[in-house]
Amino acid sequence: GSASRIAQAIVWATDNGADIINMSLGGIGFSHEKTLVNAITYAYEKNVVILSAAGNDVAITGGNLDLQPVFPICNDNGLNMVIGVTATDVNDLKPDFANYGKACVDVTAPGRRILSTINHDPATGQLAPDAYAYASGTSLAVPYVSAQAALLRTLNPTASNRQIRDRIIA
Repeated sequence: GSASRIAQAIVWATDNGADIINMSLGGIGFSHEKTLVNAITYAYEKNVVILSAAGNDVAITGGNLDLQPVFPICNDNGLNMVIGVTATDVNDLKPDFANYGKACVDVTAPGRRILSTINHDPATGQLAPDAYAYASGTSLAVPYVSAQAALLRTLNPTASNRQIRDRIIA
């Protein structure tokens, strides 16, 4: 999807009661899209916890987001409105594929060889609505942190998104 459609989705989710927005998308193609920044700011100002996957841009070493930022993880005007999540493996080490960098990545979570639902058989391409497969990526790591944010919000319903973000990072 385009940055403008993603921005519309963020605003819609915010206006329809979302407490937490989990984004598993991104790339340099979004650049510093003002519409997306505005949507993220809108949601953040409405007390929504926003999380995004760090991406898997360079399969050999992962990309350094301090040198080449990707969006939306780095698209928050330096205010850390988006909790950036990268992946770790079973040994709590960075897998080769995972992006990294201090400027946009806040936390890590399991993201290598995660059992997940799939909607099609990778071998045949046929629909398989009740199928599972192992997958890897930062998109598989960010839901763990989104779940943590949901638990924190449930335990502390009056906590601000900033307090929840700071607790997760701590």
